Amino acid sequence: EAQRVRRNQLELIIQKTTEKKVPAVFSYDVKQYLRSDEGHDIEAYLKENHSSTRLSSKRLTNKIRTNKEMASFINNLRNIGSSTDHLDYSCVTIEYFNEMDELKKYFEFLQRNDWTTLKFTSSQYSPDPYDSLSGMGIKNAHDVIGQEFSKVAFVMDNNFKYVGNRLAAREGYYSAEGMLYQIITRVVDELKIVVLNNPSLYLKLLEIKARG
Repeated sequence: EAQRVRRNQLELIIQKTTEKKVPAVFSYDVKQYLRSDEGHDIEAYLKENHSSTRLSSKRLTNKIRTNKEMASFINNLRNIGSSTDHLDYSCVTIEYFNEMDELKKYFEFLQRNDWTTLKFTSSQYSPDPYDSLSGMGIKNAHDVIGQEFSKVAFVMDNNFKYVGNRLAAREGYYSAEGMLYQIITRVVDELKIVVLNNPSLYLKLLEIKARG
């Protein structure tokens, strides 16, 4: 999770590894971030600020944790049309609810049936756009860093919309887009997106699923 290392921490690591003459290995994904000041590209930073440092980089594909169908769907979820593989998206289900009380009962049902329900982390210090979804999950985006689950369900409400083909999210204390990416990349086998009282978003998601 080196994309979360702060600049002063990174500089200290570089200083110590140089002094001790030992190699340092940074493993990171610039898309995995939860705050706007995270998501650092370590390789680019070193090239710009420590050009004499000897670098070797290896890039992993997006299919390490997810199957190729899930990876394709996730790409299209974030930016419609970014994946043109036309794979089978039967591993993804899209559902719709108008009422919060009914949705809570449904999530309790999912949890009893081996689904991991995840939610967006809201602020502990001030009102947050994602407070209304605080009860919609047993774990939040911060709880599941580095973990993976067979079946994941989560809620999207009117904090989300598509601007053109790109998914946009209302920002809270933490980065909503970063938390969304964190949540959807925890899944291995099945993903369930439940839309709460946002028909235009629901139709867009159905459109994406139909691309499979």
